Amino acid sequence: MNNISTSLLDDDSARGAQSRGRMLGLMGYTRTQGNDREIHSRFLELSASVYLAWRELEERRGDILSGLPALLVGCDVSWDLELRDTRFSEAQAVNQLLQAMDFGNATNTTVEPTVIIGPLLKTVAKTVTVLAGGGLGIPQVSVATSPALEGSPLFARTTPTDINEARAIMTYLHSLVGTPSVVANVFLLTDLHGNEYSVLLQNQADRLGITFQRFAIQEHNEESIEKTIQSLRASGIKYIVPIMYQGVYEDVVRIAYRHGIIGNPEYFWLFQGKASWPNDNFGWDRETDGDLANALDGVGTIQLQVDPYEPLDIAAKELRESPEQWAGFVSKMAEPELFVNFTPPETQTPTFRFFAFDAVVAMGLAACRAPNYGQDQKQLYDALQHVEFNGTSGHVSFGASGSRASVSTQYIVWNLVLSEARSTNTTYHYDAQTVAMMVGDQVQIQNSFVYSGNTTTPPPPLPPLRDYDYNLVPLGAHIVGLCMGGTILLISTFLIAWTLRNKDKFAVRSAQPTFLVLLLCGVIIMACTIIPMTFQGKEESTRLDRACMSIPWLLCLGFVCAMSAILAKAWRLEQISSGAQGMRRVTVTAKQVMKPFFVLLIWNATVLTVWTVVSPYHYVRQPVDNTDRSGRNLESYGVCRITTNSNWKWIFFVLLGVANVAGVLFTAYKCYQVRNKSFYFSETVYLTWSMASLLETGLVGGPFLLVARNKPTAHFLVSSALICITCLAFVLPMYAFKYNHIESAYSDAKRDEARIEDINRLAVALDGSCDDGDDVSLPGRLSIHRSEHSTTHVLDSSSQHSRTPFGGGRSKTFGHRKSGSDGKKGRDSSAAGSSWLSLPRWRHSQ
Repeated sequence: MNNISTSLLDDDSARGAQSRGRMLGLMGYTRTQGNDREIHSRFLELSASVYLAWRELEERRGDILSGLPALLVGCDVSWDLELRDTRFSEAQAVNQLLQAMDFGNATNTTVEPTVIIGPLLKTVAKTVTVLAGGGLGIPQVSVATSPALEGSPLFARTTPTDINEARAIMTYLHSLVGTPSVVANVFLLTDLHGNEYSVLLQNQADRLGITFQRFAIQEHNEESIEKTIQSLRASGIKYIVPIMYQGVYEDVVRIAYRHGIIGNPEYFWLFQGKASWPNDNFGWDRETDGDLANALDGVGTIQLQVDPYEPLDIAAKELRESPEQWAGFVSKMAEPELFVNFTPPETQTPTFRFFAFDAVVAMGLAACRAPNYGQDQKQLYDALQHVEFNGTSGHVSFGASGSRASVSTQYIVWNLVLSEARSTNTTYHYDAQTVAMMVGDQVQIQNSFVYSGNTTTPPPPLPPLRDYDYNLVPLGAHIVGLCMGGTILLISTFLIAWTLRNKDKFAVRSAQPTFLVLLLCGVIIMACTIIPMTFQGKEESTRLDRACMSIPWLLCLGFVCAMSAILAKAWRLEQISSGAQGMRRVTVTAKQVMKPFFVLLIWNATVLTVWTVVSPYHYVRQPVDNTDRSGRNLESYGVCRITTNSNWKWIFFVLLGVANVAGVLFTAYKCYQVRNKSFYFSETVYLTWSMASLLETGLVGGPFLLVARNKPTAHFLVSSALICITCLAFVLPMYAFKYNHIESAYSDAKRDEARIEDINRLAVALDGSCDDGDDVSLPGRLSIHRSEHSTTHVLDSSSQHSRTPFGGGRSKTFGHRKSGSDGKKGRDSSAAGSSWLSLPRWRHSQ
């Protein structure tokens, strides 16, 4: 190294100290394998590009950049070059930089580096940037792509940032699968590059509406990788973007292949930073890496695309093939002993070689434009920001933050397909084809992507939904609802049969059997509403649509039948009573009072028909506000909704509601009119019970229905219960209460009639044995008062059983008048009109 230093210092005398600077190249090109250091040819190519660019500047040549000599006209700046190996380590990078600061001797003021060509690896680049720009005040032009370096002191770069590549990745995936879609990212938690890049992908996914899920490998060991891959497989995500360095991705791929999520046509993997894979000489050993070869069949890799620049490739080839040129390159190395037995590799074409070459040229042009170069480094950095030229990587210019200003950055996606034709007995090889090119948000598809198994059908963009909750009403709830409805059906059917069998009994005849049967038929129809309410499914169907529309049909028509039966009964009784008051014989048939029923029935049927035709109910799955990361609903419930002409539903509701409520009010009015008629025919009390029950059912059940409207099971049970309660509100007053009350009263009246006959007979017997004016009291509710001309029998009014089926009075007085002195035969007469009770030889008076 001392010899190299001496030669560089000797050259210094030819140009002058003021115009000579020192350029330090910090590029990693070796990795430590045990006690040995292995040279990586692809990374060494970056240092070779730095050397070639430095040579162009020093010799004012235009072999590579034909326009460079013209740009250097009048420039008296020259450079010394030293290339150091960072070994891809932050600590080694700091160590190499500090060693470079001690280069030369105390009498030479130009030995310290005046500019740095920075490393590629972002973790190393961050360390160098902090130390060089923030601590030592040395400008740097880097080939690192980390966005975190943006705006760092005295930092510039000729490469586009990772933001551009992350944008290209997500743009391509978006064009491939669209949205909604889910993409997974696998990275090593301890890897700064993977962590940072994962955040960039997340931001771009959010911009495009793609759901992005991150899977972090906690540590680089088999157990941690196994756990992460198992989680990735369990997620069901089919599109995966791994971000990791060389030593990790092979272990990840092997374990993923073992779990069947790579090398599988159902999965898509897009790798980043694997520029060597599309090369013809890329392959895997059949014996040791067969699993890797099969795993990478049908994967993709994305890389920055730079148009080929033949002059640089020619110069690089000459450098490797010419011993003299190669010796000149090695002479600039801080550790030339590493290359004693090193044979220059075959042609390597890493994309970043173009950016490394342009970084050196940019710094040389900036030094030419800095008036006080070598004294004011800030002035040098300001001049760098104004540099603009056409380099090997395209047009080069810098923004205010020092990053390259470019709007034409291109990225390409390569597709690797395992090729048996190109593979040998010892090595697996691939056919690589370009499938897409991205510039900004523009995607140009060039070929169909071929997945593992030689298929071009992409995997589904979304993972399968697991544990989706359809909120179906359980069988137990259906059984409860059907049991309630079935109970109403059985009761109603039994009562119809009982009514027809006992139609000649007084209690049944007084309740008008025809209308009782109509009422029960309405109750049966309403109870049948529960049956279509049990229909449900995971998908919409015509069968379920019909079930939905049958619900209002059954409910409305059943209600009309039940309510019209009560209306007809009341109206018939009112007409008969009106005729009786006019002393007219009136015959009112069932058909005559059925007109309201037919009006309501036709009205409801017409509205329901129009509803069914214009805007019918449909069974739809209503999503619940419960989604996964991709925005898909994880829960829904089935409900009947009007999906077409939805504004019409209120018209139908109003038309049906007004008509049926009017029917209820009219029925209540008719029952009110006959409220003072015979106890055995009036329906007022029972209608009051029914109306009160219906009102209570609506007031109590309505809020429950509103609360349970989004809970299918609760809504079904509450609806079924309300329907059954409504049915019972019609049936119970008519049968359970009224029949028992009427039958009991009618039996008591019959007993009173028998007792009166007994009294008559007893009075006749007593007529000859009692004196006039004597009172005879009999046990029970009868008393006999005897006078000179008559005997009076009083039926006690204190008992509720003194009412007779057709009489409305509270007591009955019966008298007998003896034959007059004129010898005329006595006769029976009534003082207050005729009565149903005819007693021989006795006068009946009120």
